[in-house]
Amino acid sequence: MDQKPLDYLRCVVERITYQSDGYSVLKCAAKGYNDLIAVVGMMPDTHVGSVLTVGGHWKIDSKYGRQFEVVTFEETLPATVYGTQTSHITTPRKTKHLHEVKQGKQRTRKAKT
Repeated sequence: MDQKPLDYLRCVVERITYQSDGYSVLKCAAKGYNDLIAVVGMMPDTHVGSVLTVGGHWKIDSKYGRQFEVVTFEETLPATVYGTQTSHITTPRKTKHLHEVKQGKQRTRKAKT
């Protein structure tokens, strides 16, 4: 019986849908995908904002739809300095700025640093 080669994704954990005894259901952002990807499998101690490289297979769950089922995973560092600067942790000030940018408003004063 031939084993199908693993597919690999590099993604950022945006939301944890479920975690128990090491089994996790995550919603992750990945380059090349418009929507968040459901990533499922044994991934203990995974946190929102983690950058993961996961190996596994795509499957269609009859109840939850398309999911990436993890066989191997590794938490990695962002590949660029830009990746370290674009934290997924938001502060009220950052959230307000992001909302203003989405509304097309210009910021008229500098943020305090």
